[in-house]
Amino acid sequence: MKSYIEKTYELPQINIAGKSITETGSKNEDYSLPIPEYSRIELVKYVDALFINRFSSLSFQLLSDIIKESKPFFAASYPDLSPEECVQLSKLAREAQTIIQVANPFLYLPSVQWLNQNLKKPAYIDVALSKKEEEKFEDLLVKMLLMLKEMTDGKPKKIKAIFFEMKSENEVFRNINLEYGDGSIVNFNIKYSANQEEFIIKTFARDQFTSFDMINSLGTCNNSAVNLPVSAQYNEVSAFFDTISGSKIQ
Repeated sequence: MKSYIEKTYELPQINIAGKSITETGSKNEDYSLPIPEYSRIELVKYVDALFINRFSSLSFQLLSDIIKESKPFFAASYPDLSPEECVQLSKLAREAQTIIQVANPFLYLPSVQWLNQNLKKPAYIDVALSKKEEEKFEDLLVKMLLMLKEMTDGKPKKIKAIFFEMKSENEVFRNINLEYGDGSIVNFNIKYSANQEEFIIKTFARDQFTSFDMINSLGTCNNSAVNLPVSAQYNEVSAFFDTISGSKIQ
Protein backbone atom coordinates (compact mmCIF):
# COMPACT_ATOMS: atom_id res chain seq x y z
CA MET A 1 0.00 0.00 0.00
CA LYS A 2 2.88 2.34 0.74
CA SER A 3 3.84 2.55 -2.94
CA TYR A 4 0.28 3.60 -3.85
CA ILE A 5 0.29 6.22 -1.09
CA GLU A 6 3.57 7.63 -2.38
CA LYS A 7 2.07 7.93 -5.88
CA THR A 8 -0.95 9.71 -4.42
CA TYR A 9 1.31 12.22 -2.63
CA GLU A 10 2.52 13.24 -6.11
CA LEU A 11 -1.00 14.46 -6.98
CA PRO A 12 -1.51 17.87 -5.29
CA GLN A 13 -5.25 17.82 -6.01
CA ILE A 14 -5.70 14.82 -3.70
CA ASN A 15 -5.94 15.08 0.08
CA ILE A 16 -5.29 11.86 2.02
CA ALA A 17 -7.88 12.22 4.77
CA GLY A 18 -7.27 9.11 6.86
CA LYS A 19 -6.49 5.42 7.11
CA SER A 20 -7.97 2.35 8.77
CA ILE A 21 -5.76 -0.56 9.77
CA THR A 22 -7.00 -4.10 10.26
CA GLU A 23 -5.56 -6.37 12.94
CA THR A 24 -3.89 -8.45 10.25
CA GLY A 25 -2.34 -5.39 8.62
CA SER A 26 1.37 -4.85 8.20
CA LYS A 27 2.14 -2.53 11.12
CA ASN A 28 5.69 -1.90 10.03
CA GLU A 29 4.40 -0.47 6.77
CA ASP A 30 1.03 1.08 7.58
CA TYR A 31 1.78 2.68 10.93
CA SER A 32 4.81 4.49 9.52
CA LEU A 33 2.56 6.58 7.28
CA PRO A 34 1.74 9.99 8.88
CA ILE A 35 -2.00 9.78 8.23
CA PRO A 36 -4.86 10.10 10.80
CA GLU A 37 -6.47 6.80 11.74
CA TYR A 38 -10.21 6.05 11.82
CA SER A 39 -12.40 3.00 12.17
CA ARG A 40 -13.43 1.50 8.85
CA ILE A 41 -17.04 2.67 9.24
CA GLU A 42 -15.94 6.22 10.13
CA LEU A 43 -13.54 6.34 7.21
CA VAL A 44 -16.17 5.21 4.71
CA LYS A 45 -18.53 7.98 5.86
CA TYR A 46 -15.82 10.65 5.98
CA VAL A 47 -14.02 10.36 2.64
CA ASP A 48 -15.01 10.86 -1.01
CA ALA A 49 -13.03 7.89 -2.35
CA LEU A 50 -11.21 4.86 -0.93
CA PHE A 51 -8.03 2.89 -1.49
CA ILE A 52 -8.43 -0.69 -0.29
CA ASN A 53 -5.16 -2.51 0.31
CA ARG A 54 -6.43 -5.86 1.61
CA PHE A 55 -9.67 -6.45 -0.24
CA SER A 56 -10.18 -9.84 1.39
CA SER A 57 -10.25 -8.26 4.88
CA LEU A 58 -13.54 -6.46 4.16
CA SER A 59 -16.82 -8.27 4.64
CA PHE A 60 -19.30 -8.64 1.82
CA GLN A 61 -21.77 -6.48 3.79
CA LEU A 62 -19.28 -3.63 4.26
CA LEU A 63 -18.36 -3.73 0.56
CA SER A 64 -22.05 -3.61 -0.29
CA ASP A 65 -22.53 -0.57 1.96
CA ILE A 66 -19.57 1.23 0.37
CA ILE A 67 -20.98 0.61 -3.10
CA LYS A 68 -24.52 1.63 -2.12
CA GLU A 69 -23.17 4.96 -0.84
CA SER A 70 -21.53 5.51 -4.26
CA LYS A 71 -18.05 5.70 -2.78
CA PRO A 72 -15.57 5.03 -5.61
CA PHE A 73 -12.71 2.78 -4.59
CA PHE A 74 -9.43 1.39 -5.88
CA ALA A 75 -8.57 -2.13 -4.76
CA ALA A 76 -4.84 -2.87 -4.63
CA SER A 77 -5.51 -6.60 -4.16
CA TYR A 78 -8.22 -9.02 -5.21
CA PRO A 79 -11.35 -10.07 -3.29
CA ASP A 80 -11.78 -13.42 -1.62
CA LEU A 81 -15.42 -13.65 -2.69
CA SER A 82 -17.54 -16.27 -4.39
CA PRO A 83 -18.55 -15.73 -8.04
CA GLU A 84 -22.12 -15.13 -6.85
CA GLU A 85 -20.99 -12.39 -4.45
CA CYS A 86 -18.92 -10.74 -7.19
CA VAL A 87 -21.98 -10.72 -9.47
CA GLN A 88 -24.08 -9.14 -6.70
CA LEU A 89 -21.49 -6.42 -6.07
CA SER A 90 -21.21 -5.74 -9.79
CA LYS A 91 -24.98 -5.36 -10.01
CA LEU A 92 -24.99 -2.99 -7.01
CA ALA A 93 -22.21 -0.93 -8.61
CA ARG A 94 -24.21 -0.51 -11.82
CA GLU A 95 -27.33 0.50 -9.89
CA ALA A 96 -25.45 2.98 -7.67
CA GLN A 97 -23.13 4.07 -10.51
CA THR A 98 -20.16 3.40 -8.24
CA ILE A 99 -16.71 3.39 -9.83
CA ILE A 100 -14.62 0.36 -8.87
CA GLN A 101 -11.06 -0.10 -10.10
CA VAL A 102 -8.96 -3.14 -9.25
CA ALA A 103 -5.20 -3.29 -9.58
CA ASN A 104 -4.06 -4.03 -13.12
CA PRO A 105 -0.27 -3.64 -12.78
CA PHE A 106 0.59 -4.70 -16.33
CA LEU A 107 -1.91 -2.44 -18.13
CA TYR A 108 0.32 0.61 -18.48
CA LEU A 109 3.47 -1.25 -19.49
CA PRO A 110 4.53 0.27 -22.86
CA SER A 111 4.47 -3.16 -24.52
CA VAL A 112 0.91 -3.88 -23.35
CA GLN A 113 -0.26 -0.44 -24.47
CA TRP A 114 1.25 -1.06 -27.92
CA LEU A 115 -0.39 -4.48 -28.22
CA ASN A 116 -3.77 -3.12 -27.11
CA GLN A 117 -3.65 -0.59 -29.92
CA ASN A 118 -1.97 -2.58 -32.69
CA LEU A 119 -2.50 -6.32 -32.22
CA LYS A 120 -4.34 -7.94 -35.13
CA LYS A 121 -7.10 -10.41 -34.21
CA PRO A 122 -7.66 -13.25 -33.92
CA ALA A 123 -4.20 -13.93 -32.57
CA TYR A 124 -2.18 -16.64 -30.89
CA ILE A 125 -0.60 -15.06 -27.81
CA ASP A 126 2.24 -16.83 -26.03
CA VAL A 127 3.18 -15.53 -22.57
CA ALA A 128 6.33 -16.80 -20.81
CA LEU A 129 6.73 -15.57 -17.24
CA SER A 130 9.53 -16.74 -14.98
CA LYS A 131 9.81 -15.36 -11.44
CA LYS A 132 12.28 -15.95 -8.64
CA GLU A 133 9.70 -15.38 -5.91
CA GLU A 134 6.43 -17.31 -5.89
CA GLU A 135 3.21 -15.37 -5.39
CA LYS A 136 -0.35 -16.52 -4.85
CA PHE A 137 -1.27 -18.17 -8.13
CA GLU A 138 -4.87 -16.93 -8.14
CA ASP A 139 -3.68 -13.32 -7.87
CA LEU A 140 -1.13 -13.75 -10.65
CA LEU A 141 -3.75 -15.31 -12.90
CA VAL A 142 -6.13 -12.39 -12.28
CA LYS A 143 -3.34 -9.95 -13.22
CA MET A 144 -2.76 -11.86 -16.47
CA LEU A 145 -6.46 -12.00 -17.35
CA LEU A 146 -6.81 -8.26 -16.75
CA MET A 147 -3.75 -7.62 -18.92
CA LEU A 148 -5.38 -9.60 -21.76
CA LYS A 149 -8.78 -7.94 -21.46
CA GLU A 150 -8.21 -5.45 -24.31
CA MET A 151 -6.08 -7.80 -26.42
CA THR A 152 -8.94 -10.30 -26.62
CA ASP A 153 -12.71 -10.10 -26.35
CA GLY A 154 -12.40 -10.19 -22.56
CA LYS A 155 -13.83 -13.49 -21.37
CA PRO A 156 -12.24 -16.91 -22.12
CA LYS A 157 -14.63 -19.57 -23.40
CA LYS A 158 -12.45 -22.60 -22.68
CA ILE A 159 -9.64 -23.16 -20.18
CA LYS A 160 -7.07 -25.97 -19.97
CA ALA A 161 -4.44 -26.18 -17.24
CA ILE A 162 -1.34 -28.24 -16.42
CA PHE A 163 0.53 -27.88 -13.11
CA PHE A 164 3.61 -29.76 -11.95
CA GLU A 165 6.67 -29.29 -9.77
CA MET A 166 10.28 -30.08 -10.69
CA LYS A 167 11.55 -30.59 -7.16
CA SER A 168 15.02 -31.71 -8.21
CA GLU A 169 15.48 -28.35 -9.93
CA ASN A 170 13.58 -26.42 -7.23
CA GLU A 171 11.13 -25.14 -9.83
CA VAL A 172 7.35 -24.96 -10.24
CA PHE A 173 5.81 -24.95 -13.72
CA ARG A 174 2.23 -24.07 -14.64
CA ASN A 175 0.65 -23.94 -18.08
CA ILE A 176 -2.74 -22.39 -18.82
CA ASN A 177 -4.34 -22.43 -22.26
CA LEU A 178 -7.28 -20.08 -22.91
CA GLU A 179 -9.57 -19.93 -25.93
CA TYR A 180 -11.60 -16.77 -26.60
CA GLY A 181 -14.79 -16.11 -28.54
CA ASP A 182 -13.00 -14.00 -31.16
CA GLY A 183 -10.85 -17.00 -32.11
CA SER A 184 -7.79 -15.86 -30.17
CA ILE A 185 -5.79 -18.38 -28.15
CA VAL A 186 -3.57 -17.53 -25.20
CA ASN A 187 -0.87 -19.85 -23.89
CA PHE A 188 0.62 -19.05 -20.46
CA ASN A 189 3.84 -20.67 -19.29
CA ILE A 190 4.45 -19.59 -15.70
CA LYS A 191 7.56 -20.79 -13.91
CA TYR A 192 9.02 -20.07 -10.49
CA SER A 193 12.76 -20.51 -10.60
CA ALA A 194 15.60 -19.33 -8.41
CA ASN A 195 17.83 -19.02 -11.47
CA GLN A 196 15.79 -17.05 -13.99
CA GLU A 197 13.50 -14.04 -14.29
CA GLU A 198 11.83 -13.10 -17.57
CA PHE A 199 8.55 -11.84 -18.98
CA ILE A 200 8.17 -12.40 -22.71
CA ILE A 201 5.05 -12.04 -24.89
CA LYS A 202 4.97 -13.29 -28.48
CA THR A 203 1.96 -12.97 -30.77
CA PHE A 204 1.12 -14.53 -34.11
CA ALA A 205 -1.67 -13.19 -36.35
CA ARG A 206 -2.38 -12.77 -40.05
CA ASP A 207 0.57 -10.82 -41.53
CA GLN A 208 1.83 -9.94 -38.06
CA PHE A 209 4.41 -11.46 -35.71
CA THR A 210 5.50 -9.63 -32.55
CA SER A 211 7.89 -10.32 -29.70
CA PHE A 212 8.19 -8.21 -26.52
CA ASP A 213 10.59 -8.29 -23.60
CA MET A 214 8.31 -6.79 -20.95
CA ILE A 215 11.02 -6.31 -18.32
CA ASN A 216 13.39 -4.36 -20.57
CA SER A 217 10.68 -2.66 -22.67
CA LEU A 218 12.02 -4.03 -25.97
CA GLY A 219 9.87 -5.21 -28.86
CA THR A 220 9.73 -6.14 -32.53
CA CYS A 221 6.91 -6.40 -35.05
CA ASN A 222 7.58 -8.43 -38.20
CA ASN A 223 11.28 -8.40 -37.23
CA SER A 224 11.42 -4.58 -37.12
CA ALA A 225 12.07 -2.78 -33.83
CA VAL A 226 9.11 -1.17 -32.08
CA ASN A 227 9.85 2.21 -30.52
CA LEU A 228 8.72 1.94 -26.89
CA PRO A 229 9.18 4.26 -23.90
CA VAL A 230 11.64 2.90 -21.34
CA SER A 231 8.97 3.02 -18.62
CA ALA A 232 5.22 3.54 -18.26
CA GLN A 233 4.08 7.09 -19.00
CA TYR A 234 1.01 6.76 -16.79
CA ASN A 235 -0.01 4.83 -13.69
CA GLU A 236 -3.07 3.28 -12.10
CA VAL A 237 -3.38 5.90 -9.38
CA SER A 238 -3.61 8.74 -11.88
CA ALA A 239 -6.06 6.71 -13.99
CA PHE A 240 -8.32 6.15 -10.98
CA PHE A 241 -8.45 9.83 -10.05
CA ASP A 242 -8.90 10.81 -13.69
CA THR A 243 -11.96 8.60 -13.81
CA ILE A 244 -13.61 9.86 -10.62
CA SER A 245 -12.75 13.52 -11.21
CA GLY A 246 -13.41 13.64 -14.96
CA SER A 247 -10.28 15.72 -15.52
CA LYS A 248 -6.76 14.87 -16.56
CA ILE A 249 -4.28 14.62 -13.68
CA GLN A 250 -0.70 15.24 -14.82
